[in-house]
Amino acid sequence: MSFEFPKDTCEKREERERDVFPRQPYSFIVNILSLVVLFVYLFITRDIFVRFLIFTFILFQAWHAFSHFVHIENSTLQSNMTHFLIYLIAVASIIVIPHLAHTESIFSPSSGIHLPIFLLLFVLDMWILIHVKGLWMIISGLSVLAYVYVAQVHAMPKEVVNYFLGAIIFLFLTLLLEINEAINCERMQRLYPFPYHVLLEVSRLMSFVFLAHMFYVWQARQ
Repeated sequence: MSFEFPKDTCEKREERERDVFPRQPYSFIVNILSLVVLFVYLFITRDIFVRFLIFTFILFQAWHAFSHFVHIENSTLQSNMTHFLIYLIAVASIIVIPHLAHTESIFSPSSGIHLPIFLLLFVLDMWILIHVKGLWMIISGLSVLAYVYVAQVHAMPKEVVNYFLGAIIFLFLTLLLEINEAINCERMQRLYPFPYHVLLEVSRLMSFVFLAHMFYVWQARQ
């Protein structure tokens, strides 16, 4: 399915001679709001590993904000960089969760089945990234990230599991909104013109807030 970020997102692009104002202002504003919230968590968190993880969230959202401000024409840089940042978050999460749980990483060579499954998902994702792209690239990338968390949920203390569930629910909602956007954007815009991509941005903002709060609470009880 053909879909390329950010030019195919379901918010009208403002055509301007110069990029002085955002091409997609509503999505840009939501991303700026998310950056403000995440910077608050960055500054109130004391654990250096958790701060690094939250910083990867900030990088992801900052790139999204930039991508809604400026559209780089005839280039897949913006979608490919977004994909790379998903992996940066995944790697940081693989490091941080065992650090907070004081356990060996389940993705170590001696961990059993989790490492082979992760590598299988990684190889499949790389194949999709190279040969398929589009919406399937988004689905496969988010699947890798979701597996990193779901496979380690047993290591989370009970006090933070509800925050994790909130993050997963909003991540799943974000994916559903992405699929709907790719399939039905033109139909929705004909029925009622609206920057529908903002709904996806708000959902992803909530997912990051739940994750940031989860790790903040977790590190605070160490």
